[in-house]
Amino acid sequence: MRCTEVLPRLDAYVDGELSAYRSRRIAEHLAGCPSCRRQLESLQEVIRILQELPAMPVPDGLAARVQAAAMQKIPKTESVSPVGRLAEWFTQELQEMPALVRLAACGAALAAVLVGVLVGEQIFPANRNQTVSAAGQDLSGLEWFSAAPPISVAAACLATPPASSPAEGGAR
Repeated sequence: MRCTEVLPRLDAYVDGELSAYRSRRIAEHLAGCPSCRRQLESLQEVIRILQELPAMPVPDGLAARVQAAAMQKIPKTESVSPVGRLAEWFTQELQEMPALVRLAACGAALAAVLVGVLVGEQIFPANRNQTVSAAGQDLSGLEWFSAAPPISVAAACLATPPASSPAEGGAR
């Protein structure tokens, strides 16, 4: 490590706040660098002197006054829903992306929609006379769909009778 990397980390080194790896690297540097060792000794002397000073009494109510003053300094912001924050973040991220990456992201989203439509055609066949639950039973490998919780969108879809087609005289 270089002195320029060690010196800013000396406080954390003395306080034991660094990882074992980084502490070991700094100790190795200190063993071979008299300048950084002098800085470390100066820091340790300042810490020793500060620890010897008597503790100053804290005035009553100081914590409450500091907290009240801090609360007044907090800027008032509009309450934004999590969905709004997500949409704002997503918009900012999209604007910062290169055009090629945005194009690829849109292509991936379109591909996902197309796969969903194709899979949906298998789960909900075009034959509207067949019930949804019967269509689900015809598809092998999708048995786990039949155990929908009683209060869920899946259970509502399974319980909903198929819509009649315009040829049968029903309205859509």
